[in-house]
Amino acid sequence: MLRSRARTLVERPFLATALALVVAAGCSFKHGGLQVIPPPPPPPGTSGEGDDGGPPAEVADAGDGGGIILLADGAAGDGAPATDGPAADVPVGSSDGPRPTPDGPVPDTRPPAPDLPPPPPPEALLLVGDTPPSAADGLVQQRIQGLGFHVQALPVRNFREAMTAADAAAGKQLLVLSDSMPQGPGLPSMVRDLAVGLICLKPTFLDNLGMGDSPFGMAFHDQIRIAAPNHPLAGGQRGVVTITGTTTRLVFGQPIPSATVIASGPDNDESFLVTIFAIDRGANLRGGTAHARRVGWMAQESTINALNANGWALFDAAVRWASAR
Repeated sequence: MLRSRARTLVERPFLATALALVVAAGCSFKHGGLQVIPPPPPPPGTSGEGDDGGPPAEVADAGDGGGIILLADGAAGDGAPATDGPAADVPVGSSDGPRPTPDGPVPDTRPPAPDLPPPPPPEALLLVGDTPPSAADGLVQQRIQGLGFHVQALPVRNFREAMTAADAAAGKQLLVLSDSMPQGPGLPSMVRDLAVGLICLKPTFLDNLGMGDSPFGMAFHDQIRIAAPNHPLAGGQRGVVTITGTTTRLVFGQPIPSATVIASGPDNDESFLVTIFAIDRGANLRGGTAHARRVGWMAQESTINALNANGWALFDAAVRWASAR
């Protein structure tokens, strides 16, 4: 290894300068190498140091014994014997030798994943009785939008508009039937078998939707009684709950036996006056099967306009439950 290093050194272009420094330092060749001759002591008043206080430029310190060491072919330094054979070290920069291991984990140089666009919002269809929508229908639309839906409002005033609305409802995640729609165009029969979550606000639609009977009740209240507090449609509320800011006209429905009653009239003798009920996916409808969740949420426009925070929380729960797939 030392012999290889000597060859490398001899080949360097500053060999002449090194040899001149050796001669100046008092070295002599002996036995194929160099004999180190201690340098003479510096003249009085001088330190023998360079201008900066260190050893002269291009001269290496030989250790405790002083002098200069320059290894030639066949010579060894520090008393170590010369060795034969190829060098064990691989020159720095060689593509064949081992490479230094970097400290810590290898950095990830892969390009970052592209930013994906956010998924589109779920689609809801609100069917109303006129265009532009009434104040109450506007409140319902805003509330559903606040839950993250894109809401389309369509009027249904005749058979042609009912056909258009039924086609638009296919593929939506939520369909809401407002109490403002007229009874005549026949829309409920067109959408009853759709695999779309549905909320019906109009009691007279229950029969043709297969969700209940047409007869319904009506009373002036500002409260309802929660009958199934553990159901998601109860929104965490229980007991008698005030749902409107003022006494208003509440309407009630009569659901089919497969429905779960969520809320009814506030008095004990009004349990048959149902305001909110649920029919789960796969449950029986009158004359068929529910292909998606169905909610009866009985509310005329006057009730919608008077809802307080409790009332809107119950409506939000209905939207979330009915639209879940």
